[in-house]
Amino acid sequence: MVTRLAIDGGTPVRTAPFGPWWIIGDEERQQIADVMDQAATKWRSRFKLNEFTRAIGLRYGFRHVFATSCGTGALHAAVAAINPDPGDEIITTAVTDIGTLAAILQCNALPVFADWDAATLNMDPADIERRITDRTRAILVVHLFGNPCDMSPIMEIAKRHSLPVIEDCAQAHLAEYRGQKIGTLGDIACFSLGLKTLSTDQGGLVATNDRPLAERASGFLIKGTDVLPTGFKRGAFLGGFYPLTDLHAAIGIAQLGRLDAATDVRRSTAAILDKAFSAFPGFRVAKPHAADKHVYYVYPFVIDPGAAGVTLQRFVAAVRAEGIPDIHGPYLEGVPLHRAGMFVNERTYGRSGFPLVDASGTRRYDYRSLQLPAAERLLPNVGYFHFRNSLTPEDARAMAEAVSKVAAYYQAFPETSQAASGTGDARSSELTAHLKSGNGLLAEGKYGDALWCFHRAIQIDEKSAEAYFGLGCVFNALGQRIEARTAFEMAVEANPRFADAYHWLGGMLVDDEKYEEAFAYYEKAITAKPKAAHCYRGLAFAQFKHGQIGKALENFEQSLRLNPKYVMAYMQMGDALAENNRMDEAKQSYAAALALEPGNKNAQRKLAAIEAPAVAGNSQPIS
Repeated sequence: MVTRLAIDGGTPVRTAPFGPWWIIGDEERQQIADVMDQAATKWRSRFKLNEFTRAIGLRYGFRHVFATSCGTGALHAAVAAINPDPGDEIITTAVTDIGTLAAILQCNALPVFADWDAATLNMDPADIERRITDRTRAILVVHLFGNPCDMSPIMEIAKRHSLPVIEDCAQAHLAEYRGQKIGTLGDIACFSLGLKTLSTDQGGLVATNDRPLAERASGFLIKGTDVLPTGFKRGAFLGGFYPLTDLHAAIGIAQLGRLDAATDVRRSTAAILDKAFSAFPGFRVAKPHAADKHVYYVYPFVIDPGAAGVTLQRFVAAVRAEGIPDIHGPYLEGVPLHRAGMFVNERTYGRSGFPLVDASGTRRYDYRSLQLPAAERLLPNVGYFHFRNSLTPEDARAMAEAVSKVAAYYQAFPETSQAASGTGDARSSELTAHLKSGNGLLAEGKYGDALWCFHRAIQIDEKSAEAYFGLGCVFNALGQRIEARTAFEMAVEANPRFADAYHWLGGMLVDDEKYEEAFAYYEKAITAKPKAAHCYRGLAFAQFKHGQIGKALENFEQSLRLNPKYVMAYMQMGDALAENNRMDEAKQSYAAALALEPGNKNAQRKLAAIEAPAVAGNSQPIS
């Protein structure tokens, strides 16, 4: 029976809160007390750290295990252990935590992205092989969501090309591939202990059965120390420092004893949700291969809005309203990380762009034109449940009931089936509505809601320049400059005559003091919109900041011819004139701004500064 949804004023499935994320008890407290007792009499405590890494080694069958302060540190050490040269390529996925990619870049190597396998939502082995070049140094697989990658063909590819394999097992504690624990199939493995199924609050692990890799990784973690039979040789190579404290290790020892139960809870909850989703068209869950063990750090699902009758965002909001807080989506906001600003804008070390850009200024890899069709198509519609270690069968049943209630409602009363899957008036109408709502919410400062509207607009029309521009404005308002620039660039890619997007890009480059690039963007803006006063004003300001005062004044004047009431143009022209010691003209410009906007305190202050008697020895420019 279809019932009224809680999001529309109906009765929610559940009102009781869920339990804690992790089970903490006397075992954890005793472990911490042991560390405190040791620290009271010793210079520092290390015995729990050794006990923890030994326990991990025994559990997995690793000969060498090293604890780190975070999963990103573990990845950094693992990549460093294979010792890539600057510009070497490491094949990985664009759907992962950004730490996976940061670890590669911090070793001056380049991430090369393989596409998704649509069925498993993991790396496609065939696409991995297609990406191999003479610069490929390793393959870094990510067992996403707790689902094992298809390791047999990946290992065959690696063997054929003599490439080491790094396993990122951050989300895959106790996962198995054909009966073998994930992490033990490749050459070196990394685990995160930061709020994962096995958690020390923060932490990570590097593990391997390869002695040379172990020596390199452990030495890297001790600031680049050679670990020799005769002792340490400090500063032997460039290293890092990611130490895990004994307090964190002590928690890990106790939590390790709870890992099997936490994994069982996740798997049993997933089975109940599988059954709920399978009853409705338009929903798909990523299933492991038959012989594999998925451990469900999170539980992902893919929605087809046309068949389900509802968008992912609306479905997530409706299930949450039923009293289920731990459903989210889209994963990674629906944007694979090859679109991240640090790749498309080469934001790495200062302004160098290194290692994405070589010493001659040439891009080593063109991330801007990279296409990952499966990941780009699917990710905007991937939702997920974030599981707690404390979940009970009652919790799981409530989650499944909420899924069934919401899915059944939208099957009976489709919200977007026509707009999401069709063309024509319905699709256009929904796109227009989301753009209008997004712009209104942006103007009101409701950035989260505006972000949702623009993302939804992109789902309807992935070539909507207006939607990308709206995203850029939201990100800019939130201070997320890299994401803003990426969005503006995608806007002009979708519409090469989008003057306002060029204008914003020019302004961002002026902030970065990249004036020549800014000039180019402003020229494109003016070409696209020859009568746009703000585009001339932007170009003029860039020229002023670059010291081209004459050109700047010409363009300020053109801006004011197009819009005689443009206060910002008068103010900035006044600054340019004052900088050039043309104080009478600067005074006229500030006065014009003040006449248009009598309460303009900045104009009042600058006029007063010009009119005030000069103080001996003080000839600083007006600012």
